[in-house]
Amino acid sequence: MDFPNLDELDSLEFDKLSYYDIDRNSDTIYIPRNRKLNMEEIFNDYLVIVPLAKTESITWLRNLYSDLNLKILCDVDDLRPGCDIRTNDTYDYNMLPLKTYDMMETLCHSNDTYKVIVKLDFDIFLNKFYFYKVLKFLIDNSSRKIYFGDPMSKNSGNSHVSMNGKVYAFTNPALRDYCSCDIKRPASNGMEDFLFGYHLTDCIDSKKYRNENEKLLLLYSKENHIHHKSLKNNNVNYSAGRNVNNS
Repeated sequence: MDFPNLDELDSLEFDKLSYYDIDRNSDTIYIPRNRKLNMEEIFNDYLVIVPLAKTESITWLRNLYSDLNLKILCDVDDLRPGCDIRTNDTYDYNMLPLKTYDMMETLCHSNDTYKVIVKLDFDIFLNKFYFYKVLKFLIDNSSRKIYFGDPMSKNSGNSHVSMNGKVYAFTNPALRDYCSCDIKRPASNGMEDFLFGYHLTDCIDSKKYRNENEKLLLLYSKENHIHHKSLKNNNVNYSAGRNVNNS
């Protein structure tokens, strides 16, 4: 199936791209092929937010993603001028669930009306052309609840789908639902990615929507376009992350 561009799809076109993933017990969607891509026209429609540790380089991140609408989230005691947002707390590696919760609280109380929110880790190297297509598709269809990423869990009676925290995204309607639910600040330990995915999908499920357009749809990432912590390609040998200085 080939669409000429990634303009907003009507219900019939959207249904053709949707299917039910039995293994994940979830409704899913895929991106059609396209040839039209203009990133300047959507720059203000999305936000890429990167929670940064004090040991991670702001200069590197700004240069790598200089073309993205990027905001860096720092701890309260990180006074580097490159920080866009500062939380009210300081976190170590075991406190990432708290940092993710506080990041979401910041988004919930913001007056910004981005159509798409992307959470990106520092130690990621993206194929930008692929990532741009994802952003364009999500923005063009941002009237629906879409959750993008690499699923780490299944929908079942005991759990909900959670995307790997290296990079995931969700549309504004999904954010609004999340923000409307009474989600308690978590304990400091645990896996922040599972916790966020659980709360997002559990919150939307709790609404018991009957309209097909209100349900949550998953969009799986193509992992060959997302390099986590390392990339080796010809004369490139790239490494990033908290263990680099120990290697």
